[in-house]
Amino acid sequence: MKKKMLTNNLPGAFTLTELLVVMAVMALLAGMLLPALRKARDLARGIGCINNLKNLGQAVHLYVNDTDGWLPMVTPGAVGALGSRENVWMLNDVLMRNIGVNRVYSSGKWTSSNNNRLICPLDKAPYEWTYYDVKTSYAANINMGSGFLSPPYARRMEQFSQPGAVCWGGEIRENHYFNESMVAASTQIPYLHNNGMNILYLDAHVGWVANPMPCYQGGWKPSTADSRIFWRGE
Repeated sequence: MKKKMLTNNLPGAFTLTELLVVMAVMALLAGMLLPALRKARDLARGIGCINNLKNLGQAVHLYVNDTDGWLPMVTPGAVGALGSRENVWMLNDVLMRNIGVNRVYSSGKWTSSNNNRLICPLDKAPYEWTYYDVKTSYAANINMGSGFLSPPYARRMEQFSQPGAVCWGGEIRENHYFNESMVAASTQIPYLHNNGMNILYLDAHVGWVANPMPCYQGGWKPSTADSRIFWRGE
C-alpha cells in the first residue's frame, strides 16, 4: 500500500509572505508598547521612592514625639536628645527601628535588614557605608542638627514656624548629609524623577523639586527668602 505524501498546500495555511507581515506587525506593536511599559515601571518605582521618604518622615516625627521635641541629629558632634554621642541619622537605632531597618552587630561585623527602605528603586548607585552594611539614596539636611554647624547644635521641631517649607532630606549619592553649599558644588545629584528630586519636608510630606535645587553659591538662588527657609527654616 502506497503512503500519501504530505504537502504544505493545506487549507488555511499561512504563506511565507503572510508570516513575515504578521511578524513585522508584532515587532511594530512591541516597539510602541515597550516605551509605555518602561514609563509605567519607572512611575511605579518613583512611587516607591515617595513611600520610602514618607515612611522616613513619619519615623522622624515618632522620634520627635519620643524625645520631647528634639529632631534626630544628622551628624554627631552636638548634644541632641540622646546625648553628645548621638549617631549619624542613618545609624540612629531609634530612628531606623521606626522605619523597620534593623542593624545588628555580631562577631565583629554589622548587618542590616530591610535596607531597601532607604533606597530609591530607580537608584542604581546609592551611597554605601560598607563597614555598617548600610546603603541609602537619601541625604539629610545638616541644618536640622549637626556637629558641622558653627557652633554645633541640635534643633527642636518647635523652632520651625513653616515646617512644610523646610527640607529635611532628599536624594544625593556622595554622602549621607548635604546642605545648600554642597548642592551647589555637587555632581552626585541624580535627579532621577523627570529631571527633578523628591524632597522630604519637615512636616513629613514629600514634594518634587526641579533641577537645579535651591542653593547657595556666592548668594542664595533662586531667591533669598525662599531658599533660606527651604534649607534653614529662617
